[in-house]
Amino acid sequence: MLYVSNKLAGGAMTVVAGLFIAGALLGAAIRLPLFLLVLAAAAFLAGLSAAPQGLVAALRDGAIAAIALQLGYAAGIIMRAVVGNLRHRWAASRRAGQHRNSTTD
Repeated sequence: MLYVSNKLAGGAMTVVAGLFIAGALLGAAIRLPLFLLVLAAAAFLAGLSAAPQGLVAALRDGAIAAIALQLGYAAGIIMRAVVGNLRHRWAASRRAGQHRNSTTD
């Protein structure tokens, strides 16, 4: 499915990018136990879609889907931590009266 021809290779990268983005959104929104269910379902569906092309293609596509989702999930967790840290710093500086919008010239 993902590497049948050069014509389909661009479409495969779109699928992988979509899985990465989906993983990032899931990483920012949900915790690990629910993500594991999504990960298993995505790998199963990717493998099932490539099953007519053979066992190797099915395993490869399932692995690619799982890896893309895992990388995206990690990016989402990092994004959630950074945003939380920035939000915490902004609230602390606002409480201290150091927020740049509250200063007068």
